[in-house]
Amino acid sequence: MDQSIRVLLADDHPTVRVGLRVLLERAPDIDVVAEAEDGQEALALVEELAPDVGVLDCELPDIEGPQVAAEIERLCPSVQVLALSAHDDERYVRGMLDAG
Repeated sequence: MDQSIRVLLADDHPTVRVGLRVLLERAPDIDVVAEAEDGQEALALVEELAPDVGVLDCELPDIEGPQVAAEIERLCPSVQVLALSAHDDERYVRGMLDAG
């Protein structure tokens, strides 16, 4: 039995979330199960849904992406985090790598 990859999108820009959803759902084995506009919402959804993958903006309005990634690792280590950023600031890269 084939099982789809369950994805959570977390980005504070609705247009980015919509674009990612449309792109990802073109793949028959990917299912976007939820969207979050901030870190708190993303963490609540991770706890509730335990997705396979979290696509996470590095700069969310309430909690920085690296902190959210570290908390996801603590709450639900099976979730793989894919970081997104429009910034080339090394602190985001280093922060996300340090988060696991």
